[in-house]
Amino acid sequence: MDENNQTHNKNNNSNIIVYSSLKEFKYPKNNNYSILIGKSSENKLVVKIKNQSELKINFFQNIYNLEELKNLDKSFRSFDTIDEALSGFISILESNKYDLNLKENGKIFLILEIPKLGKGEEKVNIEMKKNLFSFQSICKNLIKKINNLDKQMSDLMKEINILKEENKKKDLIINELKEWKEENKRKYLIIDELKEWKDKIEKEGKEKEKEEKEKEEKERIKAIVDSKIIEKKEELDLLINRLRKNINFNNISFKLIFRGTEDGKYSKDFHRKCDRIGKTISIIKTIKGYKFGGYAEKPWSSDGYHWITDDEKAFVFSLNHMKVYNPVYGKYKYYWGKNSGPMFSSYFLHENMFLESGNYIDSKNTANKFFSGFSSDYELNGGERNFITQELEVFQIVLN
Repeated sequence: MDENNQTHNKNNNSNIIVYSSLKEFKYPKNNNYSILIGKSSENKLVVKIKNQSELKINFFQNIYNLEELKNLDKSFRSFDTIDEALSGFISILESNKYDLNLKENGKIFLILEIPKLGKGEEKVNIEMKKNLFSFQSICKNLIKKINNLDKQMSDLMKEINILKEENKKKDLIINELKEWKEENKRKYLIIDELKEWKDKIEKEGKEKEKEEKEKEEKERIKAIVDSKIIEKKEELDLLINRLRKNINFNNISFKLIFRGTEDGKYSKDFHRKCDRIGKTISIIKTIKGYKFGGYAEKPWSSDGYHWITDDEKAFVFSLNHMKVYNPVYGKYKYYWGKNSGPMFSSYFLHENMFLESGNYIDSKNTANKFFSGFSSDYELNGGERNFITQELEVFQIVLN
């Protein structure tokens, strides 16, 4: 290799360019040319011009450190770092304030319109240096790429062997890979397919792990509360943490005393199972997936019709918003009456608790009179007034 090529390779090694980070601009006056701007591994500014129409293996490229850039023209002295210079170059190219001067002798000048510190702009001519690659250098680079591809395939083969038992389809991929490797064809395609399989296996593993965690969480929840509505640990924690403010007990459990889909859909069914039982939580799930309810300290009753106002431990809640609404002192909390279900001031369940007619949510102006914290109309039901019940559960709070 001659002295010039040795010098060129030495410079290349000391200023390695990450080409994936170069930003490319097509020269609008001549689509054959494109300009690339980026940084080298030694934090130097890289300016590169390619001619797409030429079959010759060459291009024009300048590499500057900050001092070299400032010495090039006084216009660049405002840049304090290479990153600022790179940003300035990109801004000029993005606003099309540049031009190329293509000389007949093969030289190329990059002309930039750089803003002055005051007003206006001044033009800077940058002569671009031509880079030439020898055939020997090209062959060496191609061999290096092939070796890298072989190493990538070798590494991926090892990963496939490790994951072989988890996916039966890997055996087929390994056989195909051996055949293709012998023929030395379609290496890029093979690598992409292997990466896809690897990603797929990792994704399946994460999904399986997630499913197992969700299953374990549901089993832990079921050990505390036998509910078809409460599905997440944070939902259960919301209720337990609020109940502990009423009840000075750490160990709280939930005893199911009524489930609408099993015990009946009418108010008489609710009172048959729940009357004379205190410390109860009622939870509704609508057909649109909204989950809300309320806590009553006093026992339910179907004798007479009147609102309960003196239960200051009562509260209502939304499991969709993960929010508790606390009682307003001296105001209505919930309603006793044989023709209604567990009816709190913020929502109303009438005789047929599973029909739309009669089941509705209060607006925020009305609801806030009895339980504070509502920020939007019909908040418990996602902004709609009426709802259809899908499930209703009532639990007695048991202190262990």
